Amino acid sequence: MNILIVNKYFFVSGGPERYMFSVISVLEKMGHKVIPLALELDRNVDSPYKHYFLSSPFGPQIAKLSQASLSVIQKIKLAFRSIYYPAAGRTVAQIVEREHIDVIYLLNICNYIGPSVISAAKKKGVRVVMRMSDFNFICASYHFVNSRSDKICMKCKGNVLNSVRYRCVRDSLVQSMIRAIAIVFHKHNRYYRHVDAYICPSRLMEKELHDFGVSLDKIFYVPSFTEQNNHISVIPDGKYVLYFGRLSKEKGVDVLIKAWKILGDDAPPLSVVGSGPQNTFLQQMVRDFSLEKVAFVPFLSQKELRPYLKHSMLVVIPSVCHDNAPMAVIEAMAMGKVVVASKVGGIVDQVLEGKTGVLVPPGDAEALANAIKDLIYKPKRINSMGERALTHVANSFSQPMHMQKLCDILSG
Repeated sequence: MNILIVNKYFFVSGGPERYMFSVISVLEKMGHKVIPLALELDRNVDSPYKHYFLSSPFGPQIAKLSQASLSVIQKIKLAFRSIYYPAAGRTVAQIVEREHIDVIYLLNICNYIGPSVISAAKKKGVRVVMRMSDFNFICASYHFVNSRSDKICMKCKGNVLNSVRYRCVRDSLVQSMIRAIAIVFHKHNRYYRHVDAYICPSRLMEKELHDFGVSLDKIFYVPSFTEQNNHISVIPDGKYVLYFGRLSKEKGVDVLIKAWKILGDDAPPLSVVGSGPQNTFLQQMVRDFSLEKVAFVPFLSQKELRPYLKHSMLVVIPSVCHDNAPMAVIEAMAMGKVVVASKVGGIVDQVLEGKTGVLVPPGDAEALANAIKDLIYKPKRINSMGERALTHVANSFSQPMHMQKLCDILSG
């Protein structure tokens, strides 16, 4: 097959991109031709197809709105682009003709690319498959979390204008309004109804998509995958607890730091690996609490991260949002690590409670502290749960299983 994969970024910004590059690598090894389409950014991995890439609304050096300083005119242009961006559709039509595309696989297209690519593909008679990485089709904040209270909120399901009322997008009235208008516009024009198949990494996504109005025959539950070394074994006596991922409000890293304050002298060393908008805030929080056992490590590539994972005693995923299907969970289990995580979103599909990890209420620092304290004094339990984690990943999140399902869906 000739496959066009569309995603905002062509560098690793988070879990969706780690998934994308893994999928591209495997598809090409299987003999398929894969053409990527992304924004034109300096951080991109080099590609022979970069001449197709779309201009970034912020220029090639800036990837995200939070990093940009825009004039009034630029903000107006960005608002219209987030609602509908015809240039992306024209580019897709061009690629379909030149590269003889059989199927388009859409990943993260929200805001900077948008649904014009769906319309263009359907006009060309090309099959469209979309992987649902977040809940942007109904939730302005993407993750069902209230930006003011940092608690799970699903009020957008009843009325998306609630996102304006609560200023769910960066606590901004204007940005929340633009995002709400985009959701209403896209729904009214039924753009997402023209997708041939939806891939849902979690059962919650499957349910929300069906509630949105998509027929069940278009929805496929396909868990994410990670590459697993068959020779990996559980390493006893880990040196520290590990968090790795984006440092942003919805990830609940502040709750993790509060848990370390609660643990006090019982707290083991904690390594926080990653970057994001809360980086400065979280480091100041650690200083305010005088937590000498907490260390911050900048963003690491998958290869660089492996030694940190290898020597950790367990991994914590303290999300306060309905995390769809965080790659960090299965990547940790694939290294034989016990996961302590929030009982939210797709995490409940990934972690076998009491067998491969422990689930706690989101935002509850005390429950998180107690779960960690209970485990760190039971090394035999950590080792046995780590062994089960290895088996669980092999049985439920393997690359061959995922790729077989994906290729069946892509080919129709």
